[in-house]
Amino acid sequence: MYGDPLTPLERDAIAGFTNSGDRRLDALRPQLAVCRIKSREFTGVGFFTHIVVPQRLAVAGIGRRVFDGINAEIEGLEYGVGFVLFVQDGMLDTLEGFVYGDASWPDRIGRYTIRSDEEMKEALDRSPSP
Repeated sequence: MYGDPLTPLERDAIAGFTNSGDRRLDALRPQLAVCRIKSREFTGVGFFTHIVVPQRLAVAGIGRRVFDGINAEIEGLEYGVGFVLFVQDGMLDTLEGFVYGDASWPDRIGRYTIRSDEEMKEALDRSPSP
């Protein structure tokens, strides 16, 4: 596991953050291209993927931050999942993923769509009422 690349879902979730238009996160985009897995912990309802990034790519002025607001609709999960991105010393550090509702984290990830909180709200507003 150590040194392995991120899963497509992990990579796409982090890309959702780095493409959000937040300049602090935009500056982390080069790290996504080269980051690797340090370790991954599954909790039953989600995961923590700890990330390794070359020190030379640290972004000054970001320090320690926590970002949220990125979600995924995943085939087979009624309410989808949310993500939190932890940045330490200007470097990608940890991605947390978690299910919404009572579901367990799926054994297999099928089709999914990454969306920001705003995009999720718009999609919900457009969906027909039961």
